[in-house]
Amino acid sequence: MKVNILIIKSSKCGTHIGNSSPCCECKKLLDNFSIYGYKIKNIFFSNNNNTITKIKLNHYKNNYYNTKFYIKSKKYDKKKL
Repeated sequence: MKVNILIIKSSKCGTHIGNSSPCCECKKLLDNFSIYGYKIKNIFFSNNNNTITKIKLNHYKNNYYNTKFYIKSKKYDKKKL
């Protein structure tokens, strides 16, 4: 089954949307969707400038976002990604 994914990050009061670009951990989860019979066609995510960006999964695999938490943690190693 082909699916699209929408990821939105909003402020606590719900008046603004923020950057919800999928991180490298999300990449691992999205890669595993095929195990359950889903093929991700497009990923839609919010940006800091209150817009929604569309990217195809195969483009996303090389251009994912690293969160500050992930970079600071011991998990981050560019060679493994």
